[in-house]
Amino acid sequence: MYTVLATEAGELTTMITPIITEITGAVSATDIVTLLGKGVAFGIPFFLAIFGVRKIVHIAQSAIRNGSIRV
Repeated sequence: MYTVLATEAGELTTMITPIITEITGAVSATDIVTLLGKGVAFGIPFFLAIFGVRKIVHIAQSAIRNGSIRV
């Protein structure tokens, strides 16, 4: 039983090795850092927009309730 598992593990290693080599050759650490940077740069305006929209909604609701606008 253990010899069969060892043989299958060896075959799996020989099958996965070329795939890992191709992935590590295609994707570098610089690519990952660039992708993360773009994600953060794209996400920050949306994060701040949420607070801006909430502020505007709060101003509008309080203006309707109280009859005056305060900033």
